[in-house]
Amino acid sequence: MLMRLLLAFSLLGALAVACGGGGDGDGRALTLEEYMQRMAEINADVDRRLEEVSADNPSAEEGGREYVKILDDAKEKYRNVTPPLLVEAAHDEVREAVDEFGDAVDEAADSAAEGAKLSDLLAQEEVVSAAEQLNDALCAVQQIADDNQIAADVGCY
Repeated sequence: MLMRLLLAFSLLGALAVACGGGGDGDGRALTLEEYMQRMAEINADVDRRLEEVSADNPSAEEGGREYVKILDDAKEKYRNVTPPLLVEAAHDEVREAVDEFGDAVDEAADSAAEGAKLSDLLAQEEVVSAAEQLNDALCAVQQIADDNQIAADVGCY
């Protein structure tokens, strides 16, 4: 019986090693500094991509679809980050808020009037409210960075 348990743990260990390591998606929590750096990288990429879409002010439908794709990508990246315990609750809030923002944009794009532009979609009350919730969640993460003297810009405006 003991040999079977040892063999099972050995196989699990080998599987864990084979699947990679490092804290981004492997279950090992990042250090607070690593986490803040990763969040800054993710959010800088998301901001850049959203700004590119917004620059041309496409139709609400086209721009909304592009926003949702970018936000879906961000959700996946957030899911693959294992935060340290100190920031776990704030990280969960960010994940929920980006989900809600994506849903609000998607719903607004689906119901957009013909000829509406992305800027019209982004000005809708539900979308603005969801964007504010996301910003508040990112500001909570930023506050943790600031409180721990970590220089990182995690996307709080």
